[in-house]
Amino acid sequence: QVVGYLITRADMRTNVAQMMVPAIRGEFGTMVFESVIHENTDVQKGNIGSRTIFQQNPKASGAEDYLALAKEVIGKLELSPIVKKRIVSRTMGQSNAEGVMGDEYGEEGQNKALVEG
Repeated sequence: QVVGYLITRADMRTNVAQMMVPAIRGEFGTMVFESVIHENTDVQKGNIGSRTIFQQNPKASGAEDYLALAKEVIGKLELSPIVKKRIVSRTMGQSNAEGVMGDEYGEEGQNKALVEG
C-alpha cells in the first residue's frame, strides 16, 4: 500500500520547481506528502560518506526536511506514541529524538519510551 508520494531535491529558487510542485500536488492531491525534501548539500555530503543526514549534520535544513517527513509518515500510521518515539529514536539517535519528540508525547510518555526502548 502506498502511503504517499514525496517530492525530493526541490530547489524552490528555480522556476521549474515553482511550477512542478503545484502541478504534482494538483495531479496527485492528498497523496502527496506536505513535507518536501529540498536540495541540500549536507544531504549530498552524507551520501558520499555513507552517512545519514542526522549523522552528517543534524541541524541542517535537510535534516529538518527528513524529520518533518518522518513525523508526517508516522502520523499517517496507526501506532502508539511509544512506538512512534522508538521509530524516531532509531532514526535519529536517542538524544536527538528526546528533544524532538518529547514535547509531543509529554514527559511521562517520553520517560516510558526511554525505559522500554
